[in-house]
Amino acid sequence: MLTFQLKKQLRDFTVDVSQQIGAETLVLIGHSGCGKSTTLKMLAGLIKPDDGSIELGKRFLWNNEQGTDIPPEERNIGFLFQNYALFPHLTVAENIAYGIMHLSPGERSARIEEAIVLLGIQALTQSKPAMLSGGEQQRVALARAW
Repeated sequence: MLTFQLKKQLRDFTVDVSQQIGAETLVLIGHSGCGKSTTLKMLAGLIKPDDGSIELGKRFLWNNEQGTDIPPEERNIGFLFQNYALFPHLTVAENIAYGIMHLSPGERSARIEEAIVLLGIQALTQSKPAMLSGGEQQRVALARAW
């Protein structure tokens, strides 16, 4: 269960959002500039909320009152940027491995292999992002977020 109540003052308005999400899929839709990406970045720990809390399971990832702020790499939340945010100098395998460098080499290799098989990108592992189509880049970004 993911539960959050978040506030963040932006230039022209305040993002004020709260939601409780179980196993269902949630889609954020809205006009450009309405706070969708800001909300996702707060959940992932890339932007600090001004107030509120984020609870995943029974663990607080962010809680303003308690002073809790779990770093992004420890939140177990994947975030896929609209522009894919792949590192151009790294191969597909290196891009996927980037966020899981803290794992043991064996566990890291197993996770990479599982992701590339799941997404059907086995033939691309030594390619650089500039060599990939947009759809292939999207799958690499999904593998990294997974």
